[in-house]
Amino acid sequence: MKNIISIILSLFILSTPTLLSQSDLDQAAKASITILSQMADSGIIKDFNSKNIANSSLAFGIEERIVNFDKFISSTGNFKNISESENKFHYPVINNKSVISTITMNSKTSKAVSFNDRFLTNELNNLPRKVKENEFKELKLYRIPNLNAYVYVDREGNAYSSYDGRSLKEIRSVNELFKELKEEAIEYNKKYGNLIRDNKLLH
Repeated sequence: MKNIISIILSLFILSTPTLLSQSDLDQAAKASITILSQMADSGIIKDFNSKNIANSSLAFGIEERIVNFDKFISSTGNFKNISESENKFHYPVINNKSVISTITMNSKTSKAVSFNDRFLTNELNNLPRKVKENEFKELKLYRIPNLNAYVYVDREGNAYSSYDGRSLKEIRSVNELFKELKEEAIEYNKKYGNLIRDNKLLH
């Protein structure tokens, strides 16, 4: 199925100008809804149909950033200072107050690079009501490699994660969650750090 989706994306991917502003990226994401609708009509996506798409809207784009693992285990800072942009913005597709799909855009090229991330769709639907009512405005997604942990931080500095059984509905202090995950990252590094450095363990 992934191969089929890749083929469809290569056929329908948008050719848009280099990104000049956030507004340009937002507009390119809106234009990409057409591709999502075509994928639903063709049966590639079976979770919804084009009528659902026609009655949907796009929420604010969520920037994905990757945390530097080595800096993480030695840092006393915060996620923002030890992370780099992945040049990805995930746009939730909203229908009847629920996220039914996503469109992921490359912020450097203004092109759609993936559609219908089911993991992310499920995660976003499980965030607190307030975050969803704000349409995910200014929400950041931090990905911690090796732990394979995802942390969402809102504009008020609250953090959410489903890592290791945590509830996304639980509002956490970003500093508190940072410290907890840092401890787990340190333990992970003690066990597997040498294997990672020797390229004997995928991360």
